[in-house]
Amino acid sequence: MSKRLIMLYGYPVAGKTTAAARIQEYLRKIRIPAEVIGSAKLRLKGKTHSSATGFVDEGNARTKKVKDKAYKTMCDAAASCLRKGAVPILDATFHKLYRREGVYSLAKSEGAAVYLVWLVNNDEMAVRKCLRERREAGKVSALHTWEQYAIMVSQADKLEDYEIVARPECLACIVQLDRGTGKARLHGRADGFARKLADALTK
Repeated sequence: MSKRLIMLYGYPVAGKTTAAARIQEYLRKIRIPAEVIGSAKLRLKGKTHSSATGFVDEGNARTKKVKDKAYKTMCDAAASCLRKGAVPILDATFHKLYRREGVYSLAKSEGAAVYLVWLVNNDEMAVRKCLRERREAGKVSALHTWEQYAIMVSQADKLEDYEIVARPECLACIVQLDRGTGKARLHGRADGFARKLADALTK
C-alpha cells in the first residue's frame, strides 16, 4: 500500500475532530491502520482553556511560538506513524499556509501522498452556538469565543488562494465537506482512497 497522510483543514467547530474519528473508524474497518494526531491536545496538555484573544492571535509572538511547537510535534508524530505503515490523520485548523507547507515537505520526504479534508461551516448562528456550548462545558480547546474565532478567520491563509490554484506535487486530492448540507466535493484526482474518505464523512 502506498503511504498516505490525511490533513484536516477548517476553522474551529467545523467538525474536524468528529471527522477525524469517523475516518479512523472507517479505515480500521477496511483494515487500514490509522492514528489521529491532534494539535489542540498537544498544545493544551495540562492547561485550562482561556477566552483571551491573545491565546489564538498569531500576532502574539508567544502564541505563535507555542502553536509552532505543537505543529512540529504533530509532524514528528506523523512521520513516526508513516514509518510504522499507518495513516496519520492530522486534526488541526492548519489555517496558516506555512504550517500546511510543513506537512507537504514531510510527505515529500517520506514518499507519502497527502489527502486534505476541508471542513466548512458557514452558518454563523451554528458556530456561535457551538462555541457557547464548548465554553459552558469547559471543553479542552484553545478557542471558545466569537472574538477568538473572528481573529483566526481574519489571519487565515485560504485554500482557494494556494492549494486549489497551485496544487503542491504531493497533494493527491482535497475532500471538501459542507457541515450544513452534509455533502462532499472532491478537488483534484478523485482516486479510490479519496472516495473512501468522502464515504466515511457522508455516511
